[in-house]
Amino acid sequence: MELEKIMPLTEKSFGKLNDYRVRLLDQFIFRSSKLQDAIGQQLFPALVLSIEEEERPFKNILNRVETLGEIISKEEWLFLIKLRNQFLHECSDKIIENVESINSLFENVKLIYYTFINIKNYSLGKFDYLKGKSEIFYTPAFPEK
Repeated sequence: MELEKIMPLTEKSFGKLNDYRVRLLDQFIFRSSKLQDAIGQQLFPALVLSIEEEERPFKNILNRVETLGEIISKEEWLFLIKLRNQFLHECSDKIIENVESINSLFENVKLIYYTFINIKNYSLGKFDYLKGKSEIFYTPAFPEK
């Protein structure tokens, strides 16, 4: 993965990034945030609704998702939300804060990816109408070192 070549960032390396790598980091942050938004705003509510046929506030949805098993813990998801909010609402002029946030996202992006994989696997095992249709959930493997 191209980002692994520059991670973890330091204040010094952050200041020396060329335009290509800045765009690469920007896309990484943007796409990670979009995936997290899709999971939290669409998949979690749809999953709970398909099980219970009742709409709920997000806090209750998150509590219910946690009870389903190996999807993600409430604490992990709240940590990811806090991390995401650092990028969306706290654009800092302090380089060290930006570097720390980017490094933390890079270290934890697997949580977002595997949350999707866990929802996929749970759904394929839980809902009869999805059995034998795993191709509709094609997901590329997470790049390993």
